[in-house]
Amino acid sequence: LNPIRLPLGTHTVTHWAEDKVHNMSAQITETFVIFPPCPQKMLAATTFIELKGTVQTGYPGNPTQLCSNQSMFLNGTVNVYGDLQSPVIDKTGGNVSISGQQMLTSPNLPAQLLDMAPLVAKYSLPINNNNSRIPQGFLTPEGGLLIGSQNSLQLTAGAYYFTSLTLKGQGQLTTSGTVQILVNGPVTIGGQGGGGSFNASGPDENLWVFVAAPQPVDLNGLGQGIFKLYAPFSDLGISGNARASMCSYVQSAKLNGTSLAVASGNQLPPPPGSSGSSTASSDATEADPTFQLGEVYAYPNPAKPPYMPTLHVETGLANEVQIRIYDVSGGLVHEVSLSAAPAVIDNKYAYEYGWDTSGIGSGVYIYAITTKKTGYPDLRVTGKSAVIK
Repeated sequence: LNPIRLPLGTHTVTHWAEDKVHNMSAQITETFVIFPPCPQKMLAATTFIELKGTVQTGYPGNPTQLCSNQSMFLNGTVNVYGDLQSPVIDKTGGNVSISGQQMLTSPNLPAQLLDMAPLVAKYSLPINNNNSRIPQGFLTPEGGLLIGSQNSLQLTAGAYYFTSLTLKGQGQLTTSGTVQILVNGPVTIGGQGGGGSFNASGPDENLWVFVAAPQPVDLNGLGQGIFKLYAPFSDLGISGNARASMCSYVQSAKLNGTSLAVASGNQLPPPPGSSGSSTASSDATEADPTFQLGEVYAYPNPAKPPYMPTLHVETGLANEVQIRIYDVSGGLVHEVSLSAAPAVIDNKYAYEYGWDTSGIGSGVYIYAITTKKTGYPDLRVTGKSAVIK
């Protein structure tokens, strides 16, 4: 038999068996989806992404890419470990640190990767889902899943359909095998009274959440979760001290926290300002904290759109890193002060800053960097960075 190759999307297939004397089995019609692999380590929004407050995305050793079709807004104590891609990247307020590339182009994400209507039509029928495995007391009369404070539910491998999904207080949801949840309504994890645990032990491949309705997906309070999220019509909101490891495809994303960390992968990210995973922590232990200048450079150099230059400064552990950028006539073009914890790159402490060059012309620019630490003389270094438009 020759293989049948179908494109990405939702497909309905009717099949049957026939023997040599033309006896035929009953026809079976099935709807299934060919879904593209979730891009690893990505938060993707078809409109905008906003990071506000004390927020960290990715962490040393585990960068997370952020991309949006229209714009990004970063305001507050924001540390981004990974690349950014959006036509507009606004970093006008607060102390923003970006360790990766900044690409001022649209990723051209489609409004949706697949048609959700056939999935709702199929999995809303009890014969096609595994809701019957759920113990009494967890399903609302309207068909929603509600895990109350102090309650715990384990879902075994299969497909589930809910009209809403709510995990309150200290409630816990765990998985055994690959679980696919289709929600035709809002999703709320965490809130007052503590933080819900949503597959917080991972791995992310064990929990796929599809949201069909134009309803919000909220992770707040002290909520924690490890999962993959496809919610093309939803506004993703993460707030408070929430921590999540999630590969996400949403309409928009607002991350507004007091100590909020989001990444992708199979373990929860560390709180903002910590060194990272166990591997990253080990690297941090090996890194030399001595306050002295190491390598200082700009990359790419020259920088040509959609890429913008990133300044890399190795100076051990400092209290502050000041960056001033001048044109060749000596005019001050840009200045910023970094006080967030450095990344650990190749077993060295390094401060990195992505310089937004969208408002300047081609030319050679001079950067002057001063690093400060209480009780030590300031360290200074200069260099050149070329920009080509």
